[in-house]
Amino acid sequence: MINGSYLKSHPWARPGRYVLLSVSDSGVGMPKDVLPHVFEPFFSTKAPDVGSGLGLSTAYGIIQQHEGMIRAYSEAGEGTTIKVYLPIVSRRAARVGTKIEPPVMPGHETILVVEDEREVRMVLVEALLRLGYRVLEAENGADALAHLKEDAEEVDLVITDVIMPMMGGKELFESVRAMGRPCRFLFSSGYTENLVHEGFVKKENFDFLPKPYGIDALARKVREVLDRPPGEDR
Repeated sequence: MINGSYLKSHPWARPGRYVLLSVSDSGVGMPKDVLPHVFEPFFSTKAPDVGSGLGLSTAYGIIQQHEGMIRAYSEAGEGTTIKVYLPIVSRRAARVGTKIEPPVMPGHETILVVEDEREVRMVLVEALLRLGYRVLEAENGADALAHLKEDAEEVDLVITDVIMPMMGGKELFESVRAMGRPCRFLFSSGYTENLVHEGFVKKENFDFLPKPYGIDALARKVREVLDRPPGEDR
């Protein structure tokens, strides 16, 4: 609870009940002339080609939109602490449901990951490998189609971005369908829902996983698609 004496010694604070998230490191810290600017857009102490300076300013904006507060504490040579205050909602929930979900079972199937952004592809491949899957990878639809022409039967699922250079997910799917070889698809995209859905995914009622997504969401969606009976493929 923030009130009384705390407000007097912390004029930036707003009264109310909050959940406090505090994260600290033991790094080099920040000098006094840098600390007041850490939440400013594009402010960075890194070289121009190393950092954009948008990380903390983006966090600041998101927290402010949720009527929260964020503060940074740091001294040179003493590390840094970031404190995030998120307001507690006092209204009663419309309904109370279970938040406990069963663990996701590991898999053994072969999955072809089609993603043109190398860093995203590496993270996705690593996550699927940890879940027990055998993973193939391709950087665009044309590369993936070459894989599938050689060994389409061994691929149980294709996880593909919708928008890619050379050949996107839609064109890849249509090319595989024209080959007459059964293969399940899970589409993904970071573009706005309307742009992706209206023209293709929503119209065809295909399986879709919007970016960004967590490992748990990925694991559950993959199992949902793979465990669906053959007659219900989309």
